[in-house]
Amino acid sequence: MSAGQPAWATQGEGVVAARVSWQHALWPLRHRIHGIEVVGGNPVVRIGAVTLTTALVKSINTIPVRLSLIMARNNPVEGRRLIVETAHKMGIESDIKESWALPIGVEAVNLLEMTGAYGTFASGGRRARPRAATEILSSKGDLLYRFNADLENPQVIDRKTIEQMNVMMNKVVEEGTGKKAQLPAI
Repeated sequence: MSAGQPAWATQGEGVVAARVSWQHALWPLRHRIHGIEVVGGNPVVRIGAVTLTTALVKSINTIPVRLSLIMARNNPVEGRRLIVETAHKMGIESDIKESWALPIGVEAVNLLEMTGAYGTFASGGRRARPRAATEILSSKGDLLYRFNADLENPQVIDRKTIEQMNVMMNKVVEEGTGKKAQLPAI
């Protein structure tokens, strides 16, 4: 890849989300606002190519936009459709409106849906629909219902992908913009 050339430009037609790893280097989007060059959301700061990990840790919001383009072979509408599809797989049931800002997470969803979606990370990629009870007994103590994760929580995201995402999200709290969320002794 030559200097200044976006990573996706060298990948050819076979680029899909699975080929973009957590250490994949991407170039932040460059644009001008009132004649000032803006790179990765910062005026006149040239940061060069960054990994997905660095982008998440430093909250470089142009990288998710770039990633959505890579996932969909430079088709922005298809990239946003894939984001909506993934959100629904992870348990978001709200109507997610397709917009240019969707890759950076501007769409509001309720707390219960967001809790379930984040539960997918904790469960190794299995959908983690929130529930109030894992077992229900009759007044006589007979089992009426028992939660079965294998039946009710299907694998919706590849385990390796979830492991990589978990490493990146931990780094946000350890080194990045989420440092203030650190809990002592954890």
